[in-house]
Amino acid sequence: KSIHNFEKGEEELFLSGKGPDHYHRYEEDFDIAKGMYNNAHRLSLEWSRIEPHEGIFDQQEIEHYRKVLLALRTRGMKSMVTLHHFTNPSWFARKGGWGKRKNVKYFLRYVERVVHEYADLVDFWITVNEPNVYVQMGYLGGWGAQHWPPEEKSIVKTVKVFLNMARAHRKVYRLIHEVCSRQKKPMVGIAQSFASYATTHKHNLYDLFIVFLVDNIANHSFFYLTKGAHDFIGLNYYFRVRFFRKRWTLIPRVVDVSEQGRDQSDMGAEIYPHGIYSVLMDLGNYGVPIYITENGVAEH
Repeated sequence: KSIHNFEKGEEELFLSGKGPDHYHRYEEDFDIAKGMYNNAHRLSLEWSRIEPHEGIFDQQEIEHYRKVLLALRTRGMKSMVTLHHFTNPSWFARKGGWGKRKNVKYFLRYVERVVHEYADLVDFWITVNEPNVYVQMGYLGGWGAQHWPPEEKSIVKTVKVFLNMARAHRKVYRLIHEVCSRQKKPMVGIAQSFASYATTHKHNLYDLFIVFLVDNIANHSFFYLTKGAHDFIGLNYYFRVRFFRKRWTLIPRVVDVSEQGRDQSDMGAEIYPHGIYSVLMDLGNYGVPIYITENGVAEH
């Protein structure tokens, strides 16, 4: 595939194959999942398939996803559908993507079409997947060598994109409730990447304040902006982050666990199962159901 970076005006070539080809083999995959006693399945809709050109919807792709959702229903499995999972249509990117407030209306138009099409087949709606990761990877420089389109480093744009995604969630939450409440009460939420944060100096008040600050910004800020617009919380958990601060310095650094001989995943994250417990206990304060939407270890 030839990928055009609209911000830099450059063309890059990437080669990609079919991968597991779930697009064509979903029924076979669902049979395997059913055989493993799965009773629910989370999937994402690809906006650029459904609306490949601005305002033009592809009925063939809409029917494809209907068949996928019907395949789950006939197997007695509940469906959890994610409406935005990192990727955008190219025409949306050309308009400035999530960086412009007026572009939220395009996402709402897509969602309205989708919800009218699938309201009878979806049990849980996830509006956006990991908005905190989306802005980190696309607008704050990513992690290490990783960086996603539009490959920018801008605090201002990071804040704008984050606020616009929060606006979109609030509007989509109301939209889904308006459309679906005639049939049944919908369940609408987000899937958020939560990390467990800690400091090596756990009795130092300043270090504890740093952990408190980072935890509130990274884990909870989206919920502060969308209060009252969550019927559930989707929890994605993979790792713990520990901070170390030298004496007489103000800014701590993230501990490199490889230097300490600790167990790591193949992505370099510390394997710390207990962290999911502390995150779950923290999320309990919101008073809504919690579903573990992602969890695992990258391991060859």
